[in-house]
Amino acid sequence: MGTFVNLAAVAATSFRSDQLGPLDSVAHPLKPGEYRGEVWRGDEPVGSFRLAIAESGAGDQIEVDLCAVESKASSAASFASGPVDRTPVYAVFHCDGERGGLRVVVRSSSGKEVEFDSRKLQAGDYYIVTPVRPGDWEMRTGKRGGVGTLTVASPKPAREPRASRGGATIKVNGDSFVPDRATITAGDGAAFEVTDKDVAIALTLVEDKPKPGRRAVGVRYPRHRGRDTEARRDNG
Repeated sequence: MGTFVNLAAVAATSFRSDQLGPLDSVAHPLKPGEYRGEVWRGDEPVGSFRLAIAESGAGDQIEVDLCAVESKASSAASFASGPVDRTPVYAVFHCDGERGGLRVVVRSSSGKEVEFDSRKLQAGDYYIVTPVRPGDWEMRTGKRGGVGTLTVASPKPAREPRASRGGATIKVNGDSFVPDRATITAGDGAAFEVTDKDVAIALTLVEDKPKPGRRAVGVRYPRHRGRDTEARRDNG
């Protein structure tokens, strides 16, 4: 099977929790019940799906590929799971396609009540992003203007692809990040744990930090929803 590299994702210089793409995702805990999901691109609905959370089951996570829903590959899909030992089931929304920029809305089975909107993250939600461009990334929480810095360091040269080293966990509300400075290695993830309501998160690359004069080395880009992608890049 051939190797696939999403060059647009690798070159990305910004991320937003309400415009999901191949290198970021949001996770929201759901109680047992049935839900209706909508996928949006800007102000236009582009797909729908259903979620069913049982009182008990064999898993604590449901993954929904928003790009597959948009392409109608999963337009009528029903994703089902149930909690183990009363742990919450997290719905993880991501996009495995080349084109990102999607947001998601989850409603009650009647369609009247909004359970989740990725434009307004709530306490208990997570935003996970995996930037691969080294440099300083400015973190913002949206309207209330909390600011921080995520430094993405270049991976060290290696003969073999390296595994993820865990990344960083950052708590965020509408006013601040804790910690407000964090460092990860390119290809590792940063998980933002939301502790307030109506939170939006944005990251923007403000300073590239290339290292000149290094030979191309093998780097494993992040494994994303079962896709094992390897590429060669100039580590510097």
